[in-house]
Amino acid sequence: MAKINVQPGICGLPSDIEVTSEDGMTAQIKVETQCLHIRKMADEVPSVDSYTECFAKYGDGEVALAAKAHCKHGACPVPTAILKGVEVACSLALPKDVTITIER
Repeated sequence: MAKINVQPGICGLPSDIEVTSEDGMTAQIKVETQCLHIRKMADEVPSVDSYTECFAKYGDGEVALAAKAHCKHGACPVPTAILKGVEVACSLALPKDVTITIER
């Protein structure tokens, strides 16, 4: 299982993501958020094939296509966080925090 908390920045709408997998292939995705766009996106991808999703070209997977249809901000970090969770839940990557630091 992978649990991810995303503090997305200025929108102020955090997301809690939980990704589980019983077989290491299919990942079940649950997202709790107040963002209506992310909720619609998550409703479209309650589960994914981990290998197809994680090894697709950037922007070609089901999560990316759902984000393209529903996410209103191109820099939203939530779709990427979901994919990182799928990698961890299906043992395709070790858990390691990802950090974006912005300075002006």
